[in-house]
Amino acid sequence: MVVELSGDIDELAAAEQWLRGIGLEITSAAGEIHIDPELCVDCGICSSVCPSGALSCGAPNWQLQFDLRRCVVCEQCIAVCPLDAISLSL
Repeated sequence: MVVELSGDIDELAAAEQWLRGIGLEITSAAGEIHIDPELCVDCGICSSVCPSGALSCGAPNWQLQFDLRRCVVCEQCIAVCPLDAISLSL
C-alpha cells in the first residue's frame, strides 16, 4: 500500500509513529524520479510499466508526460528505459 502524508512536520512524525504502533511497516521513498529530456525520445515504454499512471504518452503530440504527484517511486520505469533517460534523484 502506498500512502502519501502531508502536513506539519511534527504531525507527520506523530502519524508515522501511530502507523508503526498499529503494526504497519513504513518505508520512505528514497528520492524522486527524474527524466532527462535530452535523452528521452518519448518511446513510451516506461508508461506501460507505471502502476500509478504518473507516466503517460498519448495523443495529440505523443510526448511523454510525467505527473510527479502521482509517482510512487517504484523505480520500474528506470529498469525498462532503453536509453537510461530515467534516474532516481536523491
